[in-house]
Amino acid sequence: MYTDKRSYDGKVQLMDVTSDEFLHNPYKFYRERREAGDLIEVMKDSYSVMGYDIAEAILRSRDFGNLNNVMNLNNPEMQEIYNANPVLKIISNWMLFHNPPKHTRLRHLVSKAFTPKMVSELEETMRGLIREQIAGIENKNHFNFITEISYPYPVSVISEMLGLPKEDIPKFRRWSQDFAVALAMDVTALPEQHRQQLNQSARELTKYFENILSTKAEQIEEGKLIDLLTMMITAKEDGDSLSTEEILANATLLLVAGHETTTNLLGNGLYALISNPDQYKILQDDYSLIPNAVEEFLRFDPPVQSVGRSALTDTEVLGMEFKQGTHFAVSLGGVAHDPNVNPNPEQFDIRRDDPKHLSFSKGIHYCLGAPLARLEAKVAFEEINDLLPDLELKNEPTRRPNWLLRGFSSLPVGLQ
Repeated sequence: MYTDKRSYDGKVQLMDVTSDEFLHNPYKFYRERREAGDLIEVMKDSYSVMGYDIAEAILRSRDFGNLNNVMNLNNPEMQEIYNANPVLKIISNWMLFHNPPKHTRLRHLVSKAFTPKMVSELEETMRGLIREQIAGIENKNHFNFITEISYPYPVSVISEMLGLPKEDIPKFRRWSQDFAVALAMDVTALPEQHRQQLNQSARELTKYFENILSTKAEQIEEGKLIDLLTMMITAKEDGDSLSTEEILANATLLLVAGHETTTNLLGNGLYALISNPDQYKILQDDYSLIPNAVEEFLRFDPPVQSVGRSALTDTEVLGMEFKQGTHFAVSLGGVAHDPNVNPNPEQFDIRRDDPKHLSFSKGIHYCLGAPLARLEAKVAFEEINDLLPDLELKNEPTRRPNWLLRGFSSLPVGLQ
């Protein structure tokens, strides 16, 4: 099953992930690539992973991590690039891009401030926030779902968790979008003006969090306030704690990842429902299906389309041997449409039995915010079904020009 793969000698056509056709529908490209095999060598020692089973095995295995990517902190040349590009320097300190033991340490300390109990206690806060967003829509017969609901709602939730002032929320949109671009593109290859914009956002966000942390430190001394940031500041394990640089970087990670992906999840999910009115009707008639519908949203049109892994040592996976440094681009969008695990994968079905996806990854890098995203989406669609029933498209939607973080910039909808 896994040996039917083409070589890197030109037989496999590279996908233009920036093309309008790909941004509109990447899944037909994934399907064509999967026809060559579940694992395809697209260039020397670099593979595209389109099969669910092998993707899951790679993501679960500790033999794969972040070895040969832009986060190589021991490379003097990369250090020079980081110093010239603050946006990359911040991202390089995200726990997401580290392997054990540093990843283990960072995740353990950050997770002390990101507990399931803390998430579950936010449900009523979430309901209040999304009701506030819906009530504030001036014209419910025609509005942009992204700007009115799917962005402000999750960014308000993560801001509440981090203990950030509500009046600062408008600042976060440009900063987070610029970090999203830095994740999807080679920053060093961007036009100078664009690259400087990303770095300026990084400087502004760093300065913002430096001021916030200073305020939090004073509040901690006074015994006031318990939120994610103060918990990160005070988190300790056997005398170890997070450095200021680590807190700044991972606060940025939580802010950006804490709403960018959920914004896309909500927009992609609503679009799938509107595009499949029979499924929309089923969901409106039976709210108990909402949790399973959220899993189908994550499978059918994942908000994150790909993750990278490299072999940390000479290793074997599912009977195949790979040498250290071999790189794997795991297509989360592709594996979720693998017919071997999800029959009729192009069919959107909120009653699908156990929708299989890897949208939150697997193994040690399993998304810390998965419970938060699932709860946010569940609450959102319960409230939308109640307060904005029977939404329909009013104009053609516009996809964001970001292949990695898949979502909409405009989703014009309104009441029927």
